[in-house]
Amino acid sequence: MVFHDEPKVISLWHQYYELLHRKAEPDFKIWEHKFLELLSEIAKTLGYKNLQQVDIDKFYTPVAFGTQLEFSEKLQKELLRVLENTASISVKTKETQDRSSES
Repeated sequence: MVFHDEPKVISLWHQYYELLHRKAEPDFKIWEHKFLELLSEIAKTLGYKNLQQVDIDKFYTPVAFGTQLEFSEKLQKELLRVLENTASISVKTKETQDRSSES
């Protein structure tokens, strides 16, 4: 709504939005480039004339985020591998387990 009268911002937003919704394999470099273009134009529109794309592109991501992402990816791959190679999974309810241990 803030940029309703800024055709260049709106155009770049539509281009970026379109990239995010393509069914093909994502190209993160293209996404990043278009996102930086959009942010740069927004900054210019808001009056940040000296802010360059290289300034916008500098951001900090804590190492822990990458570590957590890596762990989640490994866990998901391993779970998928197990599920795809398992014909069935035996499930015992807590009540069944409790009765088994009483015997």
